[in-house]
Amino acid sequence: MIKVENISVARGKRETLRDVTMQLSPGSVVGIVGPNGAGKSTLLDVLSGALPIIEGAVYLHGQPLRQFSLREQARVRAVMSQQVSMAFSFPVREVISMGWEPFRDTEVLSEARLAAVAEACGVTSLLDRQFETLSGGERQRVQYARTHLQVDGIAAFSDQGFWLLDEPTASLDIGHELSVLRNLRVTAARGIGVCVVLHDLEKAARFCDEIVLINDGSIEVIGAPRDVLTDQLLTSVYGTPIATEWHEGMRRMLVHA
Repeated sequence: MIKVENISVARGKRETLRDVTMQLSPGSVVGIVGPNGAGKSTLLDVLSGALPIIEGAVYLHGQPLRQFSLREQARVRAVMSQQVSMAFSFPVREVISMGWEPFRDTEVLSEARLAAVAEACGVTSLLDRQFETLSGGERQRVQYARTHLQVDGIAAFSDQGFWLLDEPTASLDIGHELSVLRNLRVTAARGIGVCVVLHDLEKAARFCDEIVLINDGSIEVIGAPRDVLTDQLLTSVYGTPIATEWHEGMRRMLVHA
């Protein structure tokens, strides 16, 4: 598993995470939710090892994360950040194929595998275009496909793996949004631990097994969606009256604010 214990993080003079403890286990979808500036992306960066910490520790499979090289980390966890910039222009095909980089010394990326991932992510028609010519939503889907390919490698060569995603549905239309979230559930069923930052509370309730509610750099509560996404907690954290309506048979929650 990936585990963070008593983590604190500072950016400049501001402490953005305080005494945070949580873990991510294989085979589940964990959603991180909370208001803007709560520390959601910072927490995901900590889980991925992208941020230095001032207190606490991050563990991967029971060992300190710092003991693993970047290549070793990339062979067991894929990370999709909010913003990814390209210093040079690349064809979409090459951008997606970068997801296979950690495994190139083990197996050559086949055209069939690349095509299957492109099809699953709905980017087949974009493969021969230049990344810089794409719209925001198209770029988001390509970056999603890149990490999807990496996860395929992780599943092929590792007993346990993880997929960390920061708002993967941002800029996507409803069709592509649902496609991404449904695929996260399919991926978890393959034994991959998924951790995803989401703003849409209704989607979080629908697709996540567990919710981490974070506010002002601290975790308010971790638990099942029904236990975390309550009227009282959401009203307190988001600073506005919120009422929820649950539909058990459909496993859906409606938010009224």
